[in-house]
Amino acid sequence: MPESATPREDQEAAKRTADGGEWRPGRHSGEPLRSRSGVLVRAGCLAVRAAVGLPLALAAVPMALFGGSEPAARAQRATVRRYGPGWMTEPPGGTGAARTLRHSAVILLPSAASFALVTLSATVALSGYLYGFRPDASYAAFSHPFTPEPAFHGAWGGPTLAGAWFVHAMTALGIHVVCLAAIRLLTALQDRVSRRMLGASPGNGSRPAH
Repeated sequence: MPESATPREDQEAAKRTADGGEWRPGRHSGEPLRSRSGVLVRAGCLAVRAAVGLPLALAAVPMALFGGSEPAARAQRATVRRYGPGWMTEPPGGTGAARTLRHSAVILLPSAASFALVTLSATVALSGYLYGFRPDASYAAFSHPFTPEPAFHGAWGGPTLAGAWFVHAMTALGIHVVCLAAIRLLTALQDRVSRRMLGASPGNGSRPAH
């Protein structure tokens, strides 16, 4: 026998249906996905959010100029729903080209900074966690990781492969902690701007789309 929805789920279902969003039992619309996941999954969601912010902001400009402001705004709202604070409603009358362009202009700098940080994080992961597989490393050292290898005499943590790999991995971890903290602040700023400028809030919900 199927379980009946709770009164809160009924309210959430009606609200999401009215907003054109998808409702799933057991997940409240105001609850972000990453709050229900592990640390690594949350970090991955944050990285994806940082990576897609700038491309979406840039793509929205030609789309808005050539009549595609609504699809551009929907993509931004979908990103906030999936990786940000949760659901956000569409403004009455649509978003409009002018509002979509203003939104892209406002989030350009924080989204560019987030994109740069996530790119740096990816580079650091390759050079730190996968240090032993770098082209400038000595693959011969895999046969004796705890004994000196000439290729690692000048490396941080050398002259052994194990020591150099450990130091580079810990350095990468420290850089990632700093980058993720900065990315979290920058993406939170983008989400607030998106909810205010592209959602049905008191600041824009009562105004007609331009």
